[in-house]
Amino acid sequence: MGESSDPTNLQELARHLGISVTTVSRVLSGQARRFRISKQTEERIQTAAAQFGVRPDPIGASLRLGRTRTIGLIVPDVANPFFAAFAQGIERRFRKEGYAVLLCDSAEDADVEAELLRVMLSRKAEGLIIAPVGQKLGAVSALVETTVPVVLMDRIFPDLPFPMVATDNIAAAKEAVHHLTGRGHRRIACLRGLEGSFPDGERFKGFQAALKEAGIPLTDCPMAGGDYTAATAAKATRDIFQNAKPKNRPTAIIPFGGQITLGLLESLHALNLSVPEAVSVVAFDEQPWSSLVSPPLTTVAQPVEEMARLAASRLLEVLAGKVHARENRLEVLKAKIVSRESVRTIS
Repeated sequence: MGESSDPTNLQELARHLGISVTTVSRVLSGQARRFRISKQTEERIQTAAAQFGVRPDPIGASLRLGRTRTIGLIVPDVANPFFAAFAQGIERRFRKEGYAVLLCDSAEDADVEAELLRVMLSRKAEGLIIAPVGQKLGAVSALVETTVPVVLMDRIFPDLPFPMVATDNIAAAKEAVHHLTGRGHRRIACLRGLEGSFPDGERFKGFQAALKEAGIPLTDCPMAGGDYTAATAAKATRDIFQNAKPKNRPTAIIPFGGQITLGLLESLHALNLSVPEAVSVVAFDEQPWSSLVSPPLTTVAQPVEEMARLAASRLLEVLAGKVHARENRLEVLKAKIVSRESVRTIS
């Protein structure tokens, strides 16, 4: 038998060994352990394949097994370090399991997200992990009618029958406020994220609850924003500080996302307002540059690596038939405050 990628070679090798072509294909594609093929059988197949120069044809194998070994991953902004780190964790995990990950960026656009989902389904992705745009159910809810396993993360829809992974955003926002009130701040602003998205709504609930617990009137705490972009945050920051009398300006501010923090810092610099002397900052999320800016930023760090691990594990469980594909299962993880130099104490 000469070396060839023609599937016939796998069939001939299987006949030669008296072993099913499926077993031969699984061994040669590195899936012996996953399918609990004995070590003796694995070594016998590999020895014979090396002797005859047989190589597996991944496309042909996929057709025979009815598998594409492809996972679809959709995030709303791949340039955001939070989603980039999540994507990296997903890709590494599935690569170990013999899957390719098709990563797509929905660009914070529900229509783009719907088109990407159609593409994923047409390409027979075996499973989907989605961080939705998050404002409306739309195409995500339509996936309930398909048989494709789905896991949602971050901007979830709690009522959908999918496994979901998210941060406890209410508790995280409360911790951010407590960090500031514990240092004497009582005029605390917030820059909100995408209106109608799950994380923004939960963080705002936590923000309001913590102010109420501290006995701080909401009227003393300006709120602005509307999406997760730096441009919107920059304008909102200018509006907050230019429209308030100096004595009524907030002494601290909580931006609800990484790009929002960039817009905040841009405007504070333009307004000649120093951190933390003029205004203290506690930012969502921990970014690669959070400790590098001057001063280093206090952040609310979400457990992005753990989120990626859980999301991948839940999808793999469904693919292995261990759990039902349409199980409503929300797993909530705790964020933590990383204290640095962007918060001053008011005596």
